[in-house]
Amino acid sequence: MPTNSTIKEDASFLEDFVLEATTSMDLVDRHLVTLESHANQEILNEVFRAIHSIKGVAGFLGFEKIQRLSHEMESVLDKLRRETIEVSTPCINILLQANDHLRTLVEKPDVDLDLGCTIQSLASLHRNPTATTIAMEIVPAIDKSLSSVQTLLESEELPLIPSRHNASHNVIARPTTLCEATLSSTSIPHPSKLVSESSIRVPVAVLEELVNLAGELVLSRNQLVRTIDEYKLKALASIGTRIDQVTTAMQDAIMHARMQQVGLLFSRFPRLVRDLNQKLCKRCRLVVEGAEVELDKTVLEALSDPLTHIIRNALDHGIESQEDRRSAGKEIEGTLQLRAMHEGGKVRIIIQDDGKGMNRERILRKAIERGLISHDESLRFSERDITNLVFRPGFSTADSISDVSGRGVGMDVVRTNIERIGGTVDIESEFGHGTTISITLPLTLAIVPSWIVCQDRFQFAIPEANVIEFLSFSEGELDDRIDRIEGVELIRWRGNLLPLVRLRDCLPPECRSNLSPQRINKVVVIETGSFRFGLAVEQVRDPEHVVVKPVSSHLRQCGYLDGAAVLGDGNVAFILGMQGIAERAKLGKMNTPLPMPEVAADLPCDESQAAIIVRRENGHLAAIPRMVIQRIERVDPRDIQFANHQWIVPYRGGQLQVLEWERNSIRRLVKQGCEFCYVMVFTVRETEIGFLVREIVDIRDIPTMVRLTDTAQHSVVGTVLLQNTVVEMLDLYQFADQALETRGKTRRNRANCRTNLPAQSTNESFSLNSSDDEQDWSRYTILLAEDTPFFNNQIKRFLEQAGLKVVTACDGQEAWEILDDVNTKFDLLLTDIEMPRMTGFELSLKIRSCPRLQDLPIVAVTSLHTDAAQRRGRDVGIDAWQIKLDRDRLVQCLQSKLILLDLKQANACSS
Repeated sequence: MPTNSTIKEDASFLEDFVLEATTSMDLVDRHLVTLESHANQEILNEVFRAIHSIKGVAGFLGFEKIQRLSHEMESVLDKLRRETIEVSTPCINILLQANDHLRTLVEKPDVDLDLGCTIQSLASLHRNPTATTIAMEIVPAIDKSLSSVQTLLESEELPLIPSRHNASHNVIARPTTLCEATLSSTSIPHPSKLVSESSIRVPVAVLEELVNLAGELVLSRNQLVRTIDEYKLKALASIGTRIDQVTTAMQDAIMHARMQQVGLLFSRFPRLVRDLNQKLCKRCRLVVEGAEVELDKTVLEALSDPLTHIIRNALDHGIESQEDRRSAGKEIEGTLQLRAMHEGGKVRIIIQDDGKGMNRERILRKAIERGLISHDESLRFSERDITNLVFRPGFSTADSISDVSGRGVGMDVVRTNIERIGGTVDIESEFGHGTTISITLPLTLAIVPSWIVCQDRFQFAIPEANVIEFLSFSEGELDDRIDRIEGVELIRWRGNLLPLVRLRDCLPPECRSNLSPQRINKVVVIETGSFRFGLAVEQVRDPEHVVVKPVSSHLRQCGYLDGAAVLGDGNVAFILGMQGIAERAKLGKMNTPLPMPEVAADLPCDESQAAIIVRRENGHLAAIPRMVIQRIERVDPRDIQFANHQWIVPYRGGQLQVLEWERNSIRRLVKQGCEFCYVMVFTVRETEIGFLVREIVDIRDIPTMVRLTDTAQHSVVGTVLLQNTVVEMLDLYQFADQALETRGKTRRNRANCRTNLPAQSTNESFSLNSSDDEQDWSRYTILLAEDTPFFNNQIKRFLEQAGLKVVTACDGQEAWEILDDVNTKFDLLLTDIEMPRMTGFELSLKIRSCPRLQDLPIVAVTSLHTDAAQRRGRDVGIDAWQIKLDRDRLVQCLQSKLILLDLKQANACSS
């Protein structure tokens, strides 16, 4: 039998012990927080078994300190199980600190850690159960405990546990006393559920190698399929198709093995909230939703530190003291929500508190005091720009530095770490009502959805997350759209001047095909966390999911190459880092779009709508609003399969329903041997749907003066003239509603025929908000002010489909005449901006000047989506700003405003 010293020198023994002990201590942390307000015998048994297991293995390995400390903890837990000791906050404090010390000893067995005070407190509890006063001596140690939790959250790696064995987490930490925060007992999967007997532990390095091999196989698959198609090798077609399907399935399976539930990370935060409650003398409950959502392990690990900073800031700066909340008419117990959800092929993390919100005037003043911006710069800052100042390095509104916050590094770290993994972060805050921070993350870092662009002799991949839209120019338009200020090129975009960066200027001279000036015909509007600019490229190709490969060190030194990828045609594309491009171009302080001189005062700008121009099978052109589309996927028509009365295509590890514009389009594409087509992904009633397109012609702005059609055949609701060519306007929402309703009728009729039942009524409601069926939206009346008949009809239909009552006005003047009638009552005004007789700005100003109407919510719905216009809108009292024809977002915005209005009225009545 090996000796203890021999075992301790065996790396495999130690590695297994540390991993098992760490998992057990995580469970102990979560369960102890739960026990503080929900004493439960089964939870106590779980904690006891976990500590007993650590004690046994530590004794076998000869770790005496670990064995001694776990023995004392085990004795206290045994007394708690036998109910000879009462579960109390002081008792939980001692056990939590002991668990922190235990973690330190497990991670660093040879550390010189003084356990005297902790062991004495534990011993006093289990030897003299009635002596609870000594337990209070440990309360000051909560500061040190909090520091230990911070260290854990920032440094510890998440355990690699196959996510399919994890139960769903619904974590709720709700303090019932001043110093309490609890974890719902239903949120912990029994250990046997976390890792079943059929699972094995796989080193991360092995998974990484599998991912690399899968990437190489995908590239070889792409080359094989292209070769079969190019040389018409019909004998190999079926083999190629099978290899294609197997490769795709294997890649999805390997990528899924790297996925973990965010609950593994979320479950750590109840302890943090509990300790912060005690330290800050506040009461706050933590509510966690969506713990079952999965992310790549690498992304999840990188998310730990940002979330820790956000939660600490929320408790320190956001949630008020009990006295302040009481005086503000709020519940003395604050609420911090942590939610995860899938959205548009990505994962969105939302951290929301009901605290005091952000005081933008104070933020601006502090930024000027700290020298982060000048007074002149502050004059052109939008509300969004002011809020985003909290991400600047060195910014803090804290009046004093503490161990919780005040050094001005927290939110800077948040943005930096999130952008490093290809994510984005945004803040919305209403002073007095709370703050919402939204983090959007890629599902994985190994495969990046990108747009392929060409410049000179090279191909580049631009991450889709950084792309706002594409601009195309004819030769005549170019001179009118580009200006120069102090030698810097600027491009006109939606009422602003954006810095223009030419991609070829970023390339070394020897990499350019010629030295003649580049004629600009394509510009990609780019947004990173810190910059927004236009990137001029030679050609925009197709969207493609690229497998990321590292580049050599000398290429990384250029500062703007984040990796490389081998495309399906065998060529190499370099992945562009947009932050590096902006820094190389020395955009510096030009991170805020400049208002164009001629529109800075009155904003007389022609409205336009960004649209994707596609070609139908009959050759006609059609326009689809860009804001409606979430993603554009390039697919092989042969991969689209018919099942259960609908077309289905494999999509991001799942299935996506595809709608055809013309009947049998997919079959015709396959019969004609088309190598690829496009599927535009959008969301209808919270469900992702694909729309089949054979050819994408362009992505550009189109005028909003639409000629309405008499009939909405194929959901074509109007036409617009674009360069002397008639372009049909497609209402994608109406098309989807009709298609889904038709499919539903077909399935019901077939079912009725099989069962010999009479046909049922087909007057079924296709509600936009199936999750809000209990809400009676028909009791709200909206006044819509819109001068364009096309948009008036479209928006009215959107709102009526959602159950809202709508009254329309042809312009601002008519809207004011309706509102001025004391016998009318409206719950919300939805207004366009550019209207004859009275603009939306003028209408809002008159409303805010009228005491009877000054509390009426006002939402602008317009194509004039510029910072300058929004600044003026806020000045005249507009509450929110929405893009035309984006149905779901518009409806959600109005519903949230109406709910908020009800809450304000209820609070006013109660006070």
